Amino acid sequence: GFKIHPMAYQLQLQAASNFKSPVKTIR
Repeated sequence: GFKIHPMAYQLQLQAASNFKSPVKTIR
């Protein structure tokens, strides 16, 4: 099986969340 790194997974979730709702934008 393929395991995704927890940090990378969190970053992906955060990126997706930011993309969906650009109200919270961390730059």
